[in-house]
This record gives sequence, C-alpha cells and structure tokens, in this order.
Amino acid sequence: MSDEIASGAPGSAESSGATVSGPTAGGAGADDPPPSRERVLDAAAKVFAADGLDAPMPAVAAAAGVGVGTIYRAFGSKEELIAALAADRVELFGRDAEAALEAPDPWVALCELFVLTADRQAKDHVVTEALASLSDHPRVVEANERAGAAITELMQRAKQQGGLRSDFEPQDLQMFFAALGAAQHTMPSGSSAWKRLLGLLVDGLRAEGATPLSEPPLTSEEIDQAGRERRERRR
Repeated sequence: MSDEIASGAPGSAESSGATVSGPTAGGAGADDPPPSRERVLDAAAKVFAADGLDAPMPAVAAAAGVGVGTIYRAFGSKEELIAALAADRVELFGRDAEAALEAPDPWVALCELFVLTADRQAKDHVVTEALASLSDHPRVVEANERAGAAITELMQRAKQQGGLRSDFEPQDLQMFFAALGAAQHTMPSGSSAWKRLLGLLVDGLRAEGATPLSEPPLTSEEIDQAGRERRERRR
C-alpha cells in the first residue's frame, strides 16, 4: 500500500531460543489436517502484534491450534508466512483504493482512505514493520504493483483537482504510514492520540500553502535497501 502503506525474516532458528529444524518440526503437526489460510494468518497477526516479528513459530502454531510442521508445509518458512501476511494487507489497501476511485471527490476520497488505513494499522501495526522489511519480497512486490496502480491514479486525480500537493508521490506513502505506525506503537493501549499526527500529516499534504520539499522521494532501490538493512538488524 501505501507505505506505503508498501517488510523481517529470520531463519529457522528463532530469537527466543526455540529452533525449528524443518517442515516436519512441531510433533503433532505431521498429522494435522490442513488449516485454513485465514486461520493461520489471523493467529500470526495476533502473535506478531503481541510479541513482534521475532516471535517463535511454535507460538504462532499454538495460537492457530496446529503443529509447527503444518504451518511450514502450508507456507514453507517463517519469512513466507510474514510475506503472506504483509501481502494480504497490501491487497486490502489496493481494494480500498480501487473503491475510492469511484468517489466523486478524489481529495476527500484519498483522505478517507488514509483514515481507514491508519485505523486498521493502529490495530495491526506490526504489519507496518513486515511491509518495511519485506518490501522486496516477490509476493509483496506483486501486491504493491496491483495496489500501486489504484493509489497512483487516485493521487493523480487529487492533484489535478487541486487538493493534493503536486510533489507528494506514491513512494512517500511508506514513510507516511511508517511515521504513523511509530506513533501508534508508542501510544498507551486503546489511545487514539495518534490521530493528532494523522491530522497534521494530512494537512501537510494539502496543495494550499505547500512549500517546496528539500529532498526527493525515495527510489524503489532505496526502499528495497532499507528493507534488507532491517532484516540484517533483526538477525
């Protein structure tokens, strides 16, 4: 999405000390029936939200009610599970952006899209980290390409209408939502104080009163490099 909303990926040795040796690890997992994809992703989102992306796979498996081996057979690796979670969120953002294209006022639709996405992110902020550290993962790239077409069109219409400042680019969305995510992560549980920051950020996007920016937007290569550096720091 945007980050756009548009990523960590440790190997089989988990940071908690639990080591998963391969797709058959996890004992009872070998005999588990295939879990629904949504069930595993929902469990992963809850575990990662509570404990971060370094949470061990056994914790995800326990939350999903399956063995670790079952998750490995379904997704292949922890990185692939996180990528699937991130790609799902980007695809949801893309569907929301496509729906926003049907609205008569593109600037209002863009602002409403940001509010909707930020509200979801407040409840699911760990996905922001996943998107940032896996921005170059093929699944996330594919999802970003589809979502990018819709958000780029919406932003272009908002610029032509005169609501959105002309120098705000889709590449800026990652920093936009990363800033929001950082604020949301530091708020007390249940607080909506982050909406103050959202209001300030949206006001900064208005064409009226905008002043030239001193720096260009990040390139795709720089965004990918940042993702690689995040993964290295997590190892």
